[in-house]
Amino acid sequence: MNTASPQVLFVTGSRSDFATIRQIFLRLRDQKNIHPHLFITGPHTVKITGETYREIVKAGIPITSMHKITGKDLAYDFSTELQAVHRCLQKKRYAAVILTGDRPEMLAAAMAALFANIPVIHIHGGDVTFGMIDDGIRHAITKIASIHFPATALSASRIRRM
Repeated sequence: MNTASPQVLFVTGSRSDFATIRQIFLRLRDQKNIHPHLFITGPHTVKITGETYREIVKAGIPITSMHKITGKDLAYDFSTELQAVHRCLQKKRYAAVILTGDRPEMLAAAMAALFANIPVIHIHGGDVTFGMIDDGIRHAITKIASIHFPATALSASRIRRM
């Protein structure tokens, strides 16, 4: 491992967002000029949702840091995730934090990166789920992010209008 190469932190909280970033993470891991790290939190760590972080471990993907949540109190879990990501970001100087979608743990990571002055790369910004809390979270992450990878041309258009 070349520690002089840029290090990026992927944050994953659920099986669905990990499915989106898995191949990107693995391809970057195989490169010599970039070093990806993985931070796990959210439903991945909750027993009632299957503790899906075990699937990542079983696949042999190294976990840099993990923060378990209660899964019972959204505001409390958000605040502890913000603190946990903040601590993780203090340990290494990351070139970027890579986030997917619209879950609260992603907003906590975006806020921690913002406070640490680390660029956020947001995958799937600009999407819409009418009447859901997801829209507010996703749009907040989009506003914080420096680099965007929307899923559709319509999503990209929404990001440009923000």
